[in-house]
Amino acid sequence: MNCIIVDDEIPACEELKYFINKYSNIEIMGIYNSSLSALEYLTKNQVDVVFLDINMPKLNGLELAGLLKDTKVVFVTAYREYGADAFDLNAFDYLVKPYSKERVVATFNRLRDKHKNKITKLSIYYEDKIIVIDVCNIVYIEANQRDVNIYTEEKKYTMNEKISKIQEKLPELFVRCHRRFIVNTDKIVEIDSWFNNTYLLKLAGSNEKIPVSRHYMSAFKNFMHI
Repeated sequence: MNCIIVDDEIPACEELKYFINKYSNIEIMGIYNSSLSALEYLTKNQVDVVFLDINMPKLNGLELAGLLKDTKVVFVTAYREYGADAFDLNAFDYLVKPYSKERVVATFNRLRDKHKNKITKLSIYYEDKIIVIDVCNIVYIEANQRDVNIYTEEKKYTMNEKISKIQEKLPELFVRCHRRFIVNTDKIVEIDSWFNNTYLLKLAGSNEKIPVSRHYMSAFKNFMHI
C-alpha cells in the first residue's frame, strides 16, 4: 500500500511521515505542500491513500477530495467542524491535530485490514459446482432476503451472504447505491433523473435500471463527480 501526504504545514508533514515510517508498512510516494501540485501528481499516478489537510490556499482539501476517485482519503486537520463535510465525501478517516500515536496507529491498522481484504475473484456455488468469477465482470449485486444475486453480463449467480459483507471485500469501483444494490461503476453507461431528485442507472450488459436512493445520493454524486 502507498500514499502521499498533502499539507501546507511542513512540521505536520514531518510528524505524519515519522508515524507512517515507524508504525506502518505504507510507502510514502511524495509529500506536497500545495494541493494543486498534489492534484497534478494524482492526475498521472494512482495511490492507495491520500493523507490530506483541509485548510490550504487556492484548492482546499475538501475540494481536492471531491476530485479523487478510487483513492482512500484520510483528512488530517486541526478543525473538528469539517467532519460532516469530510464524511459526505466518503472520507476513510478524519484525524484531528494534534493526534495521538494510538489514534494514528488505529487508522493505519484499519487501512491495512481494508487493503488486505480486497478481492479480485469470487467463488460461487452454481449448479453443484464452484464457479470462480472475476469481480471486474460483475455488473451489479442485489440483496435478496438472506442471499445476494450477483449479475454478470452472461449469468446470474446466488450467494448465501449478506450484501454488506460482500461490499467490504470489493474494490472501490463498486458503490452501494441503495440498501438492496451495489453497482460496478465501470459498467454505468447512463444516469437518468428519477423522482425526488434521485437517479436510475443504466448498466452495460443489463436491461434492468438500478435505483440510487436518497440515502446514498450524496456519496454517489461525490464518487461520480456529479
